[in-house]
Amino acid sequence: VIAETKDHTRFEIRLLKHQTENKKDSLLLEVQRKSGCTISFHWAARSILKSAQGIAVKAKIPRPPVVLSLPEDESKDQIDAIEEIENIEELLEKDRLDANVLGMESLRSLTSLLSTSAKNAEIISRSIFYNEEGNPMIGNKLKSFMQTRHHIKDDECDTQRNFERIIYSHALAVFANSLETISTIRDAPVMEPDTWLSEELLPLLLREIQCAERPHDAFKAARCLHALVGASVDCRVEAFNTGVLSTTFDMTKNGTC
Repeated sequence: VIAETKDHTRFEIRLLKHQTENKKDSLLLEVQRKSGCTISFHWAARSILKSAQGIAVKAKIPRPPVVLSLPEDESKDQIDAIEEIENIEELLEKDRLDANVLGMESLRSLTSLLSTSAKNAEIISRSIFYNEEGNPMIGNKLKSFMQTRHHIKDDECDTQRNFERIIYSHALAVFANSLETISTIRDAPVMEPDTWLSEELLPLLLREIQCAERPHDAFKAARCLHALVGASVDCRVEAFNTGVLSTTFDMTKNGTC
C-alpha cells in the first residue's frame, strides 16, 4: 500500500511471508520511502514498525509555531501584507511548478492564525476573493488549482503530477484557512456574491470527502465545508438541498474521514 504523511512524504508498506528455521510462517513488514522528507519518513517508519511489534508509540511532540511580533501600526501591517500578496502573485504567475508550490506554501502560512497575526490573515484572506482593482488573481489561480484536481492521474513516478497534487493540497488548506478567517468577520461581503462557492466548490469538497483517497485532503475539505456552510446562507441551503450535510455526517460516523 502507498501511504503519505501530511507533509507529502510518500512511502510504500509491504507485508512479506517468511518461513523461519523452524518452518513456521511469519510476516515481515517492510517500509520504503518513495519521495519526500527523509526525517518525516524516518519518524513514520519507526512508528509503524513499533506498532507492528506491539510497542506503544508516543505521540510526536509538536514544534511550537513561530509567531513573529508584528508592529502595532495597522497601516504598516497593511503595507507588509500587500507586499506579500504581490510576491505570491508573482510566484503563482510563473509557469514553473516549483515556483507555484513556493507561492502556495507562503499563502498557506499567511492565512493561518498559527503563523501570522489576525489582521494579516484577514487582509490576505480577503485578497483571495477580491482586491482593490477588482481582479482576484490569487483567487482565480486557487480556483484553477482546485478544479484540475480530478484530472490528475495517480502516477507516483511523474514529478509533474506529484507537484500538482501538492499544489492542490495546499489550495485546500488555503481555502480552509481563509474561509475560517473570513467567517469570523462581521458582515463580510465576500461570502454571498461569489456563486462559485456554492455551485463549484461545494460539490468539489463533497467529492473529496466521499473519495477520501488522501485522508489529509479529505480532512481539509471537511474544514472548508464546515466554514462554508457556517458563513454563507446560500451554501447552507445548497448543502441541505443536495444532501451534503447528511452524507458528510454518515461518512464521519463511519470513520471514512
